[in-house]
Amino acid sequence: MIEPLHIHHLDAVMLLVEGVIKRMRELGIEQWDEVYPGRDIIEKDLTKQQAYGYWDNEKLSAYTVLNEEYDQEYSTINWMVNEKALIIHRLMIDAASQGKGIGKKLVDFAEKYASIHGYHSIRLDAFSKNPAALHLYERKNYIKRGEVKFRKGIFYCYEKSI
Repeated sequence: MIEPLHIHHLDAVMLLVEGVIKRMRELGIEQWDEVYPGRDIIEKDLTKQQAYGYWDNEKLSAYTVLNEEYDQEYSTINWMVNEKALIIHRLMIDAASQGKGIGKKLVDFAEKYASIHGYHSIRLDAFSKNPAALHLYERKNYIKRGEVKFRKGIFYCYEKSI
C-alpha cells in the first residue's frame, strides 16, 4: 500500500536509505552516499508532506517524493511539455523487495497523482549507471530528454506527458 509519510516515519525512512545505499554499493552503483540523500533532505521531504511510502506487512519497503521542485540543471533540458510538471525524486526500493514490481507501482501512483492534480507531464532524472532505474522508466515509456551532471556523475533526464 502506498501512502503519505510523515515526520514520525523519519527513522524508518533512514533505515531504508541505508539499506538501499548498501545494496547499490554491492552492485557497484555509487549513486548515493552519506551526503545524498542525507537525513536533513529526508526530514525536509517529510516536513513538506511530499514523501510517499510503500508498505509491505507493516515494513517500509519503498520511498519516493513528488513535488514541483527541481535543480537548476533542469533548465538546460529541452522538455517536451512547457506546462505544469510533477517531479519524481529519490525513488528507492528496499533490496529484499526489488524485482516485485514495486517501482512500477510507485511510478503508476505518481502518474495517477499527476493526472488528478492537473499536471501536464512528469519529469525525473536517473543515474546513468543505474540500469534497473533506467529500465523502469524506459519500460514505462518515459522519454530521455537529455543529460545533466551532478556530484556523482551523469544523470539522464526523462519526461512523460500526462
